[in-house]
Amino acid sequence: MSATQAQQDFIARVGALAAADMKRSGVLASLTLAQAILESGWGMSALTVKANALFGIKADSHWSGRVYSSSTKECYDGVNFTTVTALFRAYDSWEHSAADHSAFLTGSTRYAAVIGERDYEKACGAIHKAGYATDPGYATKLISLIEAYGLTLFDSMGEFDGFSEEEQSKRQRINLHKLIFVNNDCYKAGRTIIPKGILVHSTGANNPFLKRYVGPDDGLLGKNVYVNHWNRPMDRQVCVHAFIGKLEDGSVATYQTLPWNMRGWHSGSGPKGNGNDTLIGFEICEDGLTNAAYFQSVFNEAVGLCVYLCAMFGLNPMRDGVLLGHYEAYLRGIASNHADPGHWFKKFGESMEGFRAAVKRRMDTGIPAPPEPMPESKAPTRTPVNPEAPDHEVYTVAKGDSLWKIAAEKLGSGVRCVEIKKLNALISDTIYAGQKLKIPMK
Repeated sequence: MSATQAQQDFIARVGALAAADMKRSGVLASLTLAQAILESGWGMSALTVKANALFGIKADSHWSGRVYSSSTKECYDGVNFTTVTALFRAYDSWEHSAADHSAFLTGSTRYAAVIGERDYEKACGAIHKAGYATDPGYATKLISLIEAYGLTLFDSMGEFDGFSEEEQSKRQRINLHKLIFVNNDCYKAGRTIIPKGILVHSTGANNPFLKRYVGPDDGLLGKNVYVNHWNRPMDRQVCVHAFIGKLEDGSVATYQTLPWNMRGWHSGSGPKGNGNDTLIGFEICEDGLTNAAYFQSVFNEAVGLCVYLCAMFGLNPMRDGVLLGHYEAYLRGIASNHADPGHWFKKFGESMEGFRAAVKRRMDTGIPAPPEPMPESKAPTRTPVNPEAPDHEVYTVAKGDSLWKIAAEKLGSGVRCVEIKKLNALISDTIYAGQKLKIPMK
């Protein structure tokens, strides 16, 4: 089902809150988001507009905050709905409402079956069975919303934070920095998207230095004496989510220039749509297209960036239409007519097919970046009590297992699934029957 721009904005805003909350509470992000949509009427209900209440939680004797009186429909006999007036919890912000929602669920044993459940259908059934709402069709309505609008995307984002964004970028061997183009009109437009894929561009100009496009100088980029970077009002609509190229010292880096869920101006449009509506776009700074060492460096950096984004948004790079070059998007009818980056890739025996395979290969192996060596003067000198004692056991994944379930059974808490992810260098929560996992010793 296609969403209106207002619905997309609601999904992006509340989805980010739900994903962040999932990392802390274990409440499935897609469930939280679906509840917010249903309970608040896409943020348009009087309760939401006047009381910032997204989830319709009633104010009982345990609540000491502000309240708001509103009419609501209840179904006490499983058949007939009755309109009643009730007091609801009121909040200062949507963020406050989202935080109280998870506190409400985690603070009651009634909702124990909801916490940590990773199957959205089971989670929806569990929250209804626990008595969150009297509507007999409540679980079905939540499931329909999750499936219609692809809300499981935010479950992937919620799981992503087994590592921080900084840790993830290091694991993917990318030199990631952030300088958001707050002065570009694209950023000021403030439109959001639900990312469904990634579009790879290259600049088409012989200038490999990031300072040509990214500015002002942060001490690493170097000074752009012409001040013609893109972080300013421009006479054309251009803006991407990231650039890859050289810093002043010649090393290769990635600069994020827009929030990942903001609608960029990078693809143009075609007869079948506009790639800006669903795709994250980044540019690789071209040189003279003859330097193999530079090409390999930025190619590898781009692979790492795509792994990072696929892990963040739950994307499969091998799925049709998920990871495209600009020229491929043009052939699909969703972008303007450009040849990048194919014209550059082929000069060094590469292609978008090979690029996608490289992203998938790194996602599958999940090999982390080697740790930085500890300075000798600060290296720990304590000798383990028993240096022969193993620090982990090996577990064979069974059908129906999830990382949360394994952590709950083996380590006593599903929250400790992040430790399993780190020990096994996993970049997502996807596991399969027969897979061997290292489990930390308690």
